[in-house]
Amino acid sequence: MSKEVHSETVALVIRAEPQEPQQGATAPALSDDLLEGAEAIALFLYGDAKKKRRVYHLMPHLPIFRMGNAICARKSSLLAMVETQEKGMGVGLEATKAAS
Repeated sequence: MSKEVHSETVALVIRAEPQEPQQGATAPALSDDLLEGAEAIALFLYGDAKKKRRVYHLMPHLPIFRMGNAICARKSSLLAMVETQEKGMGVGLEATKAAS
C-alpha cells in the first residue's frame, strides 16, 4: 500500500516539472526579462544588491512597475532607458565613430 502512494507522489512530482515547448511554440519571454525586487534591480543596474536603497530613491525616474507589493522592472526597459540617456548625452557608438 505504501509503495502505491509513493509511486503516485512521484508521478505528481514528475508532472509538476516544466515541460519543453512543443515544436513551433515559443515560451513566454517575460520570465527571462523580469527583475523582481529592489535587490534584483540593483544587482542588474549596479552589480551590487546592497544598492537597493538607490533603486528606491530613483523609482520616479526608472521604468519600474509593481506586482502586488514587489517592485519590478524589465531588463529590456532598463537597457532601453540607458540607451536613450546615452543618445541624449552624445555617448555611445555614434559618438565614438564621430570622434574618430
